Amino acid sequence: MRLLEANENALSRGEAITVSVPLYLPRKVIERRFKQLLDTYHTGKRGHQLAKKSKARYRVQGQPNVPALRLGLQIYDYKLANSNLALWEIGNAIPGVLRVQKIYVGDDREDLQLNKRALAATVSRYLRRVQESIRSVVSGTFP
Repeated sequence: MRLLEANENALSRGEAITVSVPLYLPRKVIERRFKQLLDTYHTGKRGHQLAKKSKARYRVQGQPNVPALRLGLQIYDYKLANSNLALWEIGNAIPGVLRVQKIYVGDDREDLQLNKRALAATVSRYLRRVQESIRSVVSGTFP
């Protein structure tokens, strides 16, 4: 939800409702009326996947995990910019990738090898999924 700018058009009726809220009304009255509007126009139910009901021209299969998609894109972009780095180095450099497996200066040799393998496997998995998504988008489908 956001406040529309002065000359900004609202979304179409199927995607959003446009509401004018008189600020001189008591807060409780505004909240009650807003709840009534939501009950009338918002037909979503708890536990239902909204992506399945999407009317978008190109629909996403399944329910997208937006944080994972964002992290995958960060990893992909970082790999493109730093193609000479090993996968574990990419995983160690990007926040949000296996926080418990990050490599630190004081790590012993055995932990170092295990953490490098875990980071490399995770980065490899993210890269594979992003590349698969790119191939799918090129062919007109969205995984």
